[in-house]
Amino acid sequence: MDVGALIIGPATNSIGPATNSIGPATNSIGPASKLFVCEWDGCDRSFARKSDLVRHIRIHTGVKPFACPWDGCDKHFIQRSALKVHFRTHSGERPHTCEACDRSFSDSSSLARHRRTHTGVRPYGCEHSGCSKRFTRKTSLRKHM
Repeated sequence: MDVGALIIGPATNSIGPATNSIGPATNSIGPASKLFVCEWDGCDRSFARKSDLVRHIRIHTGVKPFACPWDGCDKHFIQRSALKVHFRTHSGERPHTCEACDRSFSDSSSLARHRRTHTGVRPYGCEHSGCSKRFTRKTSLRKHM
């Protein structure tokens, strides 16, 4: 197969060469850097790797091929890394440790959020006129709105 873009169509979930006349998707890195285009209705995502497109299509289809092997747990995930993080809820593994207070977390995003308690960084600000409130979590900002 040549370097043409690949698509996964919603009707068949088949992968094949793109047939649009526009050519491969581009981004700031340069032309033809994102060759795998999602053709799902209303979706404009494109990816540099076929595996990323296949993973992305699972969002549209709801396919979750990675099942938790823990007895009594029926959770399934779109990608293996999410299963790995979830499994830590069963195993108790917390490999991400805060350098400031030694508190540990099962995933890196929880550690990043926790670090804000030490730095005081509040990246989510209210955009209503006259309101200067800021929050450490996007969910807190949404509740405020």
